[in-house]
Amino acid sequence: METQAKPLPKWLMKRYAILWKTFGGNPFAFSEAAHALEENGRITSVFLCKMKKNGWIEPRIMQDDARKRVYTLRTPDDVITQIAMCMKNVETGTIDIAQPSG
Repeated sequence: METQAKPLPKWLMKRYAILWKTFGGNPFAFSEAAHALEENGRITSVFLCKMKKNGWIEPRIMQDDARKRVYTLRTPDDVITQIAMCMKNVETGTIDIAQPSG
């Protein structure tokens, strides 16, 4: 089940843009993200965690090593459309914002 997408702070959006330019919708590993972002593992870890929490990235367990994850970015169009629909539904009162959609 995908997480309901939420708007991102500027620091996350900048990093998302770098990864989108580098990987698009293709899967990538943690080390590849750290290399593309030119940041250390700690910052990359926080970034990926926040992106997952905000619904902009989909982590999956690697098939060959269950301790590691592979990440796929959701498309900008998909996330923006979902955010816009959610905002419209909240404004019209047709959805309970406490309930995530899936």
